[in-house]
Amino acid sequence: MKEVNGNFRITDGDNFSPKYYANGWKGGSKARIKTYNIAEISEKIRNITGRIGNVTKHIDRISNGVEFIKALKEDGYKVGEKTLTKGGEISGTWAGTKAGAWAGAKLGAKIGSFIPANPLVTKLFGFVAGGIIGGIVGGFLGSIGGEKGGEFIADMIKEKKDDKEEEKLDGKKDEMQD
Repeated sequence: MKEVNGNFRITDGDNFSPKYYANGWKGGSKARIKTYNIAEISEKIRNITGRIGNVTKHIDRISNGVEFIKALKEDGYKVGEKTLTKGGEISGTWAGTKAGAWAGAKLGAKIGSFIPANPLVTKLFGFVAGGIIGGIVGGFLGSIGGEKGGEFIADMIKEKKDDKEEEKLDGKKDEMQD
């Protein structure tokens, strides 16, 4: 958003009347017009959303840690089926979220660039659309990635257990035949 160096107003003093000033006019006049700098506002929004994102990221990490410890306890404090399944879910969710956020940001920027309007509307729409689309796509890919990753790892573990049990049975059969 820093490449858009203009200001905008929301009212013309008393009435709702949004307008973009590319020249950076700072407002004033008898009509009491107050303008807002686009770059400053976008920086504040970025900082606030970044802080919110950090808080939710830490909450997720704590929650994932608790869930992982529960799975470890259920597996008798050794790496087993539940532990590996939970690890797959956590890593799949992380990868899906990252991929979704990237795809959403790219798609939102493209959507914003197709809007024939002044730079303020174009940039703000792309920014908002990218955030919304990124959240939706990231959430979807994260849940699919977590679920499928966890299932894949659980299936691999079950196959290994089945193979080991077959080997044990084959070994017992060989012992009985001797």
